[in-house]
Amino acid sequence: MISIDTFPKYFVPNPIVSLPERDVFGVLHGRAYVPTYGPEHSKTAMAGCEYDVKTGGQTVFHSLLEAALDLKLALSPYVIEARPHYPMSLDKRVKRRLGFGERLLTSELPTIDRVLTLQSRDDGSLHLHGISVKPEDQLRDDAVTRRHKREELYMASRGGSSIHPR
Repeated sequence: MISIDTFPKYFVPNPIVSLPERDVFGVLHGRAYVPTYGPEHSKTAMAGCEYDVKTGGQTVFHSLLEAALDLKLALSPYVIEARPHYPMSLDKRVKRRLGFGERLLTSELPTIDRVLTLQSRDDGSLHLHGISVKPEDQLRDDAVTRRHKREELYMASRGGSSIHPR
């Protein structure tokens, strides 16, 4: 199983790559990527935006757990980019509503907390890795377990991987 601790085994450190405009799911890379949900969608009192040292854009966090993970990812030599609140759908109706600035319910557009772009040691290809950020007391909840399974299947559908703390 791939985790932050096993990145040295699977991925290239300090990769020098040109990212395509979009990834295998059709989502924008780099500074062009805009997080699906900003801090105003947070269910906690601790939410905000930070400068992203890897892309020069911004990253959004909805909890202290996400902010702490963002710092760890920013310092990792293996991570090319970490896109927060990554959409699990690019349905045309949803894209149009987002384009008009409409607020969506999180149930209308599920997201993965973080999707990382890494470079594979095997063949140099780009690899996407999803990370779910949840407090430990929520990990046994049936709804969270179902969500993690959906995220895992979504990432695997295009050759990506994901990790959900158990």
